[in-house]
Amino acid sequence: MEAIHHRGPDADGIYIDTNASVFLGHKRLAILDIAGGTQPMWDQDKRYCVIFNGEIYNHRALRRNLEDLGHRFQTENSDTEVLIHGYIAWGDALARKLNGMAT
Repeated sequence: MEAIHHRGPDADGIYIDTNASVFLGHKRLAILDIAGGTQPMWDQDKRYCVIFNGEIYNHRALRRNLEDLGHRFQTENSDTEVLIHGYIAWGDALARKLNGMAT
């Protein structure tokens, strides 16, 4: 995480589950949802976790579709949260719905 600090100086977060050998680290450059986009980000049931570095250009349209399906968002404008709800709603088919870039 220190090696990429310059790419994300605004916030950071980690998740470690040694039993599952999962180690996630995130350094954030706050662009969208500056106050609410902290990562790692979890769904409401704490079942799914995501760390994302990129931008989903069509996240607002996807969010509206998900809200129409009954999903309720915790953030105001986070494209990362769309990934969580999109995966819950559409599973692996989510990838075909995304327009954006990631690194």
